[in-house]
Amino acid sequence: MFFFSDLGLEARLELMEHRLMLCRARDKSFSEKPLPEDFYQVAVSNRHLDVLKSEINWVQQRLVLEINN
Repeated sequence: MFFFSDLGLEARLELMEHRLMLCRARDKSFSEKPLPEDFYQVAVSNRHLDVLKSEINWVQQRLVLEINN
């Protein structure tokens, strides 16, 4: 997304929607797996999910801004 200013609106929207779809698929896939029993592996798994959910929220916000501008 670093060079999004060089792209047209349609290309930006398409790339953001694709990124959102990938993040949601990863979230679903990862959330369906059982958590490991090791404390540190659980902590890393939870951190991964937090980052992924943050990415989903951020991309959704960017999409709204793109559409409304």
